[in-house]
Amino acid sequence: MSHSSLRRLSGLGVAVLAAFLALSAARAHAIDGNTNSGAPHAVFVIGDREYRSEESMPMLARILKNRYGFEVTLCFSVTEGGVIDP
Repeated sequence: MSHSSLRRLSGLGVAVLAAFLALSAARAHAIDGNTNSGAPHAVFVIGDREYRSEESMPMLARILKNRYGFEVTLCFSVTEGGVIDP
């Protein structure tokens, strides 16, 4: 295995680990869905300080759900008290 291939694999491993840690610290919210419908499933991991994605991503998720039939899960960053923490 070449050095560049190892570098790509390690970068992918870091990305997967970061996504796992973000999901484990987030609270998920499914939008009115049956999780076994066979429809495409979009997952939004939301938690930034700059772009107010906790407001805009639920709107986009609702559009995907209503117009295109997606199953949608929203994962918010929250405080220990359960309040959304942008």
